[in-house]
Order: sequence, then C-alpha cells, then structure tokens
Amino acid sequence: MPSSHKYLIYGLKISVNQSIPGLIPVPNSEIADVNIALLGQQQKQLPFLSQADWSIHPNSKQQTGVKIWQSPSDDGTYFRLQSLASESQAIEFIINPSSSRVWAFWSDKKQFSTVVSLLLGSVLGRVLLLRGVLCLHASVISINGKAIAIIGPSTAGKSTTAAALAQRGFSVLTEDITALKYDGSRFWVQPGYPRLRLWSNSLNALGCSVEDLSKVSMYAEKRYLDLNINSGKQWHFQKEPLPLSQIYLLDKRDSALIKPQTFSLSPGEALGELAANIFKKTMLDKQRLASNFQQLSQLVQMIPIQRLERPNDLASLPLICEIILENLKY
Repeated sequence: MPSSHKYLIYGLKISVNQSIPGLIPVPNSEIADVNIALLGQQQKQLPFLSQADWSIHPNSKQQTGVKIWQSPSDDGTYFRLQSLASESQAIEFIINPSSSRVWAFWSDKKQFSTVVSLLLGSVLGRVLLLRGVLCLHASVISINGKAIAIIGPSTAGKSTTAAALAQRGFSVLTEDITALKYDGSRFWVQPGYPRLRLWSNSLNALGCSVEDLSKVSMYAEKRYLDLNINSGKQWHFQKEPLPLSQIYLLDKRDSALIKPQTFSLSPGEALGELAANIFKKTMLDKQRLASNFQQLSQLVQMIPIQRLERPNDLASLPLICEIILENLKY
C-alpha cells in the first residue's frame, strides 16, 4: 500500500501520496479531510479523464492562468483545472464533488515544484471554497496575539508587507490565502504553512540573499523564504489559529504620495472591497456566493477595516510597518 504523508494547512488535514517540503506534519492516525494523489503521468488509470466527459466552466475565461472544466456525475460535479503556464507541458488537477479528493497530473519531473505551488495555492483555495469556507486573498500577521490581515489582489504587496513585519519579529499566520472559520462570535484565521513566496525585488528590499533561496516554480522567479515554527527574533510562523482583529486593504501604489496613509472604511464601503477579494470567487455557484456574502456582511460589522495608501517605492516598507503598528497602538 503506498505510503501517505499527512499535513495541516488552512485548517484542513490533508493526506498526500508524496512528501511535500515546508508543510507542518500531523500524526498518520489523524483522519484526512482531503486525500491528494500526485500521479504525474499516470493519467490512464482514471477513466473519467476522457475529454468527451468535460465541458468548459462558464466562468473559465475569468480565471487568470488556468482553464476550468466541469463534469456532472451521479454524485455531483467534478472540476478539472489546467495550468496555462506551459501549454506543451500542461499541469492538471481534478477535484471530486465533495472536495475530499484531488488528483494531479503532469508530464515532466522538473515540474514538481510548480505542481506543489499550484496545489498549495489555487487548488486548495478552491477546495476550501467548495467546502463552504470563506477565503480571502490576504496575508495575515500575528501582532500581540491578534490576527491582522493585509488584503489585496495579486502583486499588491501582501506578502512583502507581511515579510517586512515578520522581519521585525512578528509571526506570519498565512500568506495569500486566508481561510476564516466563524464560531458564532469571532472569525478565526487558520494557519497556512511556514513559508513566504517573494519576488527578487522584495527580497532585495528586505536585505535577503536571493541566490540562497529555492524557486517556487520553474516558470517564475518567486522564491521561498522559510519561516521558523519555533520562537525566534524574526521570520517566525504562527501555527495556531487566531481571531481576526483588523484588516488593511492595500490600495494601488501612488507615485505622488510621499508617505503611507490610512483611512477607515464604513461597513458598507468595506463590504464591496472584501467581496472583490474573495479568493477565486468565480469558481462559486450562486448558493455558495450568497453564503460568502452573508459571512462578509457579519465580518464588516465586527472588524475595523482601513484602506492603506502607499508610495510606489519599496523603500517605504518601514513606514508602512510603522503606520500599521501605530494604528494598533503598539
């Protein structure tokens, strides 16, 4: 029987047939929420892979860098995701109707790091959404036991801002995907995994050596910055869930600004902004979207939300950290 490796990520216990570096393991006795088979070229073992069984997802064109198909069956709808990083060497994932199983296929051994990056990002993000978990496109930092979310679209600087705070000794809770679980009184941020993914210019601004860090994907120049799961002065990972306490919405960088500034948003203003930053929301049907919107409507009434405007200059990172900490009265 093939060996399995079990991990905890975004509040999900996952079982994988291959080891994945950088994840937090859990005992093999734990029951997995999601079973993941990384199969490489073993495509012929699955009969439902016939292209004739699939139709293009109605929102596929709205997805950047991925094509989505769907296939109805007696037990629900299967989803098929294909990365568009390289059409000649496609990477594909299939998610079953209950979002309890994922299969991954690729053609070149060199693609494994890219497969892992996609799995831990867009694929598990979609699995969470299909399972009814509210997911925001955000990185979260722990400051004095409180979860502070930094929200924005891709390339907005979420990870870079989180890294700048982590360099000061604050702990990273999650990066890019923020899974929220509501307990009836508070929204709890579920830990991601102890790594940050950063572009070279961000690493240089933080004084990190790019050459010493492994690449996230063979198709991009992002690098992994490993975090410590044990206490330390910097680059620490928070491995326990924390209640969400404040949200910063990253506005577009503005070359006319001299220094960063923040503005409080009303619940009505914040609701539209947060709805725009639900992770991969075009994957959702009307019922799931309505559920997400209802949860966001609760969240904006409970959590202070501010817009953060910044100069178009990574040299302003220290000032951004200062204004976040000042607003939190630390």
